[in-house]
Amino acid sequence: MSFLFKRIPKTPAEFVRVLEELLIKLDSSGDPKKALEDVNRYLRQLKLVISGEDTSSPLELAHLLANELCHLECLYYMVLGLRKMDFDLRKDVVSVFSALLKKPNGNGLEKPVVQALLLQPETLVLLMRGPEHEELALSCGKILRECILNEQLHAYVLYLPYFWSYFEYPQRQQFETIAETVQTLEALLTRNPRLVGQFLVSNREHFLVRINSLVQSDNYVLKRRSARLLCDILLQKSCQAFLFEYTDDPTSLKIVMMLLSDKLRNVNLEGFQLLRLFFAKPKKTQKIFDIFVKNKENFLRFFDNFDISDLGGSIYEERDFIVNEIRKLPNIERVEMATQSN
Repeated sequence: MSFLFKRIPKTPAEFVRVLEELLIKLDSSGDPKKALEDVNRYLRQLKLVISGEDTSSPLELAHLLANELCHLECLYYMVLGLRKMDFDLRKDVVSVFSALLKKPNGNGLEKPVVQALLLQPETLVLLMRGPEHEELALSCGKILRECILNEQLHAYVLYLPYFWSYFEYPQRQQFETIAETVQTLEALLTRNPRLVGQFLVSNREHFLVRINSLVQSDNYVLKRRSARLLCDILLQKSCQAFLFEYTDDPTSLKIVMMLLSDKLRNVNLEGFQLLRLFFAKPKKTQKIFDIFVKNKENFLRFFDNFDISDLGGSIYEERDFIVNEIRKLPNIERVEMATQSN
């Protein structure tokens, strides 16, 4: 079958094999510029056919190319070669993965690309490790977020030890890449809620330490988005077991109180959303209750100055509920006197 390059007839299998060989040569070629030009030529044409941008190519050709990509190690070498590519070529790699992951499979079986990634998980490992090189955070993040739309792929990467690095990457990254890495972390912890709920049951303590470290970050964007992410997780029905354990944790409550004392109003709002979960729990542990009592006046002072006049929805009712619960708390003097009399 003749396609893509009129002067060099190739079958889909030959085309993918040549592309794989060119990708491998990116690390070993004596002429890296020529190697990159060749990869660019092949990858650009592959993207046009796989994504359907080349309307002159038959759909069968895209199907054959997709199957060949999944039978060889070409996908692995595409990700491995990202560091050698320029911005536009990385975008082509992202487009190829996106097209493969979105391509429907009419036979009722799992998509070939999903099977290929699970059988050769080194590609997923490379994607998870992408933020180790800041210039790859964008490309690897986009591909990874497409991958975890599939629950099997999500389950695999969620249990990789590299998952925990996503709590460390943004704390040492430049501003431009923090948002991208946090976006991937958000996707890892909110897509497929049932799966995430199961994961948190078996990793509660480790997760709590990691997420609380982000919530305490000195970086405003990281602090606010991680607090919002934590709240989103806690409100998932599938994460109810984690919610109960979180609202029994005195350390977490103290961190929420730090958010309330932050000088930035938006951080205060994120802290408020978390605080209401502690007050909403009917049966509070003694340690949590003691913290509430000890800080009763601090809470009341905070809410006296908590400006939500420009906000709508149910936040007024939520604020009033918390304030009423705080006012019902005994004064600390009465608690101390009762303790002494006993």
